[in-house]
Amino acid sequence: MNAATLISMVVGAAVTWLVAWLYYRRAGSELRVEAAELRRLVGIILRALEAADLAKLSRDSEGRVIGVVLRGGNVSFAGSSSFSIDGSVVKRESQQTDP
Repeated sequence: MNAATLISMVVGAAVTWLVAWLYYRRAGSELRVEAAELRRLVGIILRALEAADLAKLSRDSEGRVIGVVLRGGNVSFAGSSSFSIDGSVVKRESQQTDP
């Protein structure tokens, strides 16, 4: 193995590491933003459940939710649906077209 090959391997490894590091750094930032948004939305849902008296939230000394007890209510879902289809298969004779 000559020096040029060794140097090109080291440069290639360094470039690969840099690109991967930049990619995962950006992905980590995007993940943090997404997690914060999900935390916010879950908080809204939990507060709505608590306001509707469907859940009791346990909070720590700083007010963060640390537990949820869902209460059974008289909630019911009813409905019906149907689906039908009539079909037939018609065999056609193949048609040739001139190019």
